[in-house]
Amino acid sequence: MTLIIGGLCAGQALHISPTDPIAVQIGLILGAIAGVGGGYFNRSVIWMLPIQGRKVFLNRLEQSVQSLGLGLLEEEPASEAANVATPTPLLARVYGATGLGSTFSGRLYVNVYQDTAEIMGRAATIKKLKLML
Repeated sequence: MTLIIGGLCAGQALHISPTDPIAVQIGLILGAIAGVGGGYFNRSVIWMLPIQGRKVFLNRLEQSVQSLGLGLLEEEPASEAANVATPTPLLARVYGATGLGSTFSGRLYVNVYQDTAEIMGRAATIKKLKLML
């Protein structure tokens, strides 16, 4: 899609046909740059962090998440279907934007274990959250 848009814009800017090889090459370069940038900023990362107290951590997390404009969507206590191979979280939460903002924003998944927490979400969101916590 970026190839087509880039080719059309290059054709208009250079006063050539959008099907001209130069316009197509410029569109291809712009598409590659947009793809790499989108892949970098929209990738998901997992952040494991040690926690001292579950309630203190959850209060700080709640304040930080609210300042990012996200709200609690789901909360699930310890899973009944415990897997022996992996530790079962004591608490699992899902945060996300509500309303129209939820269409383009990613969700934040939080698993709280005995002495660690696991937070998964978009890299940009996790980066902001690291600065707040």
